[in-house]
Amino acid sequence: QRVCGAFRVVRDQYRPFDLERFIDLSNYISDARRVALIGRLCISPESRIISTKGFLPLGLWKLAYDFASLHGISDYVMYSFPRLR
Repeated sequence: QRVCGAFRVVRDQYRPFDLERFIDLSNYISDARRVALIGRLCISPESRIISTKGFLPLGLWKLAYDFASLHGISDYVMYSFPRLR
């Protein structure tokens, strides 16, 4: 077995998130919502392509959805740096 993908979920009790130094999330998501940040998303290069043999990217989003449902998270935010494109 090997790790082929991972991400970190930072829940709303750790707000403000780092990205909130640059952008006001209240312009996009009301304060009544339970927001979490998905960060440090990484998928091994051979697992990035969605095909009949590998659905890792979709599986990670399913995991994020299930985690949100379990913990009452209403919205996720993500960001990336241009140099990582």
